[in-house]
Amino acid sequence: MTSAGAVLRVGDRVTFDGDEHLVVELAGTQVRLRADSGREQVVLAGHLMAAADFAVLDSVSLPAMEPFGLLESLPDEVVSEAERWRDHLVEMATGLPPGAAPGTSARPGFDPSTTSAADRVQAKAAELGVSPRTIERKRARFDAQGL
Repeated sequence: MTSAGAVLRVGDRVTFDGDEHLVVELAGTQVRLRADSGREQVVLAGHLMAAADFAVLDSVSLPAMEPFGLLESLPDEVVSEAERWRDHLVEMATGLPPGAAPGTSARPGFDPSTTSAADRVQAKAAELGVSPRTIERKRARFDAQGL
């Protein structure tokens, strides 16, 4: 799959000079390529990327990283509010708040085995005095970004 405007990384597969290559090294502006035939060459990154047949075929994805230290930079009230919402969202998704003791049963209206996700959203919205849309928005953010 060709990716326009991709960042070149070691491990990427590219087309160049009529062949497919593996990027095996990046050093400054130089790129070391290994063709499927085994032939290696070093080219300038600008020359490589300006070539008419250049394309990134398969790119190595970077691992997701948690934003360490981000919460520590926020005011205590903001962190407390985020943690409060996390607890509500986890209860809505799993039936139990974080840290619930083993054997704890879900509260009525929050048991995933007997209550639909839509009904749990409605119950949580009613409990917190917010709209179901607010719950959905918070849940989408939490799913995408974490705490």
